[in-house]
Amino acid sequence: CSGLLIMFSLSSCSGQKQPVNEPKIRLKLSIFSESHFIPMEREIISNFEKANPDIKIDLSVSSYMQHHEKIQIQLAGGSGPDIWLTDGVYIMEWAERGVLEDLTELYKTSMDEKEYFGIQALRDINERLWGIPKEIETFGLFYNKSIFDGCGIKYPDDTWTWDSLKEAAKVFRKDMNRDSKKSIFGINSGGGIFIANAIYQNGGTLLDKKRRNSLLNTEIAVEAIEYVFWFNKEKCMPTVESKDSVGGDFELFRAERLVMLSGQYCYANTLKHTKPELNYSVAFPPKKAKRTCYYVPNAWVITRGRPKEILDASWKFIQFYSNSESQILLGEKGEGLPFNRKAVEHLMNTDYAKQHNLRVFADMVDQSVDFDVNGCWRQWFAAYGEAIRSAYAGVIPTEKVSEEAHKAIQKVLDAYYKNR
Repeated sequence: CSGLLIMFSLSSCSGQKQPVNEPKIRLKLSIFSESHFIPMEREIISNFEKANPDIKIDLSVSSYMQHHEKIQIQLAGGSGPDIWLTDGVYIMEWAERGVLEDLTELYKTSMDEKEYFGIQALRDINERLWGIPKEIETFGLFYNKSIFDGCGIKYPDDTWTWDSLKEAAKVFRKDMNRDSKKSIFGINSGGGIFIANAIYQNGGTLLDKKRRNSLLNTEIAVEAIEYVFWFNKEKCMPTVESKDSVGGDFELFRAERLVMLSGQYCYANTLKHTKPELNYSVAFPPKKAKRTCYYVPNAWVITRGRPKEILDASWKFIQFYSNSESQILLGEKGEGLPFNRKAVEHLMNTDYAKQHNLRVFADMVDQSVDFDVNGCWRQWFAAYGEAIRSAYAGVIPTEKVSEEAHKAIQKVLDAYYKNR
């Protein structure tokens, strides 16, 4: 018995290894992501922890909707992560609620703006910076090369205008099958996003400069809305039934039933992972007054009021994720377009990017605009979208879409800013 006690004593006192370099700081990090991109996120986090052994990252991953709903609940209850990812369109909502750390000075003193792009969408009208991009989403015109070849039509290029898109869509309409479940459509459905980009291309915006008044009733907006609804009226766009049968415009494109798709960079990486054999390329969006679209960064933000050591560690992580090595990994294995210019150049020189002309997305960032983001973007965009959907359903006459959408948006804006 005494021998056993001695053996136990020796193993407990000297036989076991004691913890070495136990992390001093634990950061709670929350993101949204699709399952096939999570290994890349964990790889970057592992690289960060190796470079910073005093910091441990506790990662929480959810779907897009679940993530933002969870953040809402956690922040309302006074909890939540230290650092988290948000869709850039929500950034001013969080900022105006006072839950975000102002990153203006940290960015100004420790990051060189010449090395990055896509920052401006995360600044408010007073130029305060509330987030740092993780990645950027902007638009290009995806097109199925095989279907273009089969119809004898030249591929889209940088000379394309609104009229060019119309003419091509009409040709593809002739190839439509009577069976709606097998029909081929020229261009994706013209929802609120399509209309917003048309307004920007026509030289307008959805809101005024102070983001407190709707401009949906202006001549510029009316012309853009009429342009988009032309495709619907001429049956060049998918029906609701066709989209619902496969799960949306992107799924129609992947199934080779949609010839052209105004889509974001994330579609390119999803195709790379899920249908690499698809014979497609990307062109610049067609132009009217100018060639532009909106862009949105998925942004890193830090919860306001954290202790200095947590704030410093969070900023250190953001800087690490923003370096060229991490951003190259993001570009090769992740979802969005890197916001580090060096990483973008590396990505655009890969065979896959060259094959599909993905440089379009990088070139579009500097000539695109933010999505009229303000503190109630979530609410006014929902009201705007409902008006657009009502028009497609025939509840609102096409000629009244602009005015009805304008009224819906303005009602939300007036209620939000009444006491601010």
